[in-house]
Amino acid sequence: MKSKSANDGQRESPLETALLLLGNRWSLRIVQCLFSGTKRYNELRSAIKGITSRTLTKHLRELEQHGILTRTVATEGPIRSDYSLTDLGRGLEPCCNELTTWSKKFRKRQETLQAKKTGASTKKLPTGSRRRTKRKHD
Repeated sequence: MKSKSANDGQRESPLETALLLLGNRWSLRIVQCLFSGTKRYNELRSAIKGITSRTLTKHLRELEQHGILTRTVATEGPIRSDYSLTDLGRGLEPCCNELTTWSKKFRKRQETLQAKKTGASTKKLPTGSRRRTKRKHD
């Protein structure tokens, strides 16, 4: 992660730091899956729809390097990797909950605005006030 902004040489803001680490499509989804506890690689892959193995591996490594999660390799039986959040990673849970709440409100608002927009153009007249047109009889 870069420590200086390329534009002005100033240190990036704390929000920029968080967005650089977590603002991609997959990182928060990975973290969110781990809020419920330790998961194996294939459990994460199954839980996160649309992610490729390569992408999951890349983001797991990045999150591990930044201290958000830990990887434990179990050597008894078949070798497997277990992933769990560190205290730093677990600290993201309230933030993710707030983002989820905000997102639900935002979606509802957008749906309401869209319904008003489409409802205004396709609004039907009340039953008793429909215009009657004369039919031409041949």
